[in-house]
Amino acid sequence: MQTILTPFPVHSYPQSPQVVVLGQQSELDLSTIHDRAHYVFGEAWNGTLAVVLPARDEHDRGFQTITAAQWEATTKADGVWYTKTTPGNVLVMPSADCATVVGWQPNTKRLCLVHGGRPALTPHGTCQCQTILSRLVNVFGYRACQTVDDVLFTVTPCISAAQFPHDFHATARALIDPFRELHRMCPKYQTVSDDGRDALDLRAMIRLQLEQWYQVPRKNIRTHEACTYTHKALASRRGGDQSHNLTMVLF
Repeated sequence: MQTILTPFPVHSYPQSPQVVVLGQQSELDLSTIHDRAHYVFGEAWNGTLAVVLPARDEHDRGFQTITAAQWEATTKADGVWYTKTTPGNVLVMPSADCATVVGWQPNTKRLCLVHGGRPALTPHGTCQCQTILSRLVNVFGYRACQTVDDVLFTVTPCISAAQFPHDFHATARALIDPFRELHRMCPKYQTVSDDGRDALDLRAMIRLQLEQWYQVPRKNIRTHEACTYTHKALASRRGGDQSHNLTMVLF
């Protein structure tokens, strides 16, 4: 086990959450995760954690669903939230090539951790703006077309666009089709490559949705640029790994 990222805060406010990613983790049982939390946070952790397992695709249980934290339990969902009442609780989510997105509202002390993979970020619904990120801002009390300027976001390492093409068959290309209109409307984000490879940039898509749909200030979104495919200490499904990257948030 190795810590590939030192704890970095969502924002420099006092008592802000710490976000840590542990790469190449093969065990996801509660006992092992308890050991990892103790290893990472030491005495700052109070011994209580909640683990959320994201949906594999749109057909899996918990897809684009965010639930309240279930302490000392494993929940199947694409996100989990809670409002801080005592210090030292930890939220945990495993992923591989997908990003996780942490939202924190300093005034209310509310925290939300969601799965920022391609399925969860895929727009659907009549307004074509319903994704895991629209549900994320709902947790903080916002609705469509409202400006979100009091929530701070951080995006963990994920696969880079260069390593995430979808040109290998028609079914793969179809997965990118729901993103094409967003790319056409907001080309400056370069969310889908124009070179025929249909490469999807997850970081850019997260920024596009938060900034364009909810007017989140750019300074309120922090992204870590490490690529899961090329970083030797991170797990990548496209790279052939079967292990996970654990995002752990201490609040």
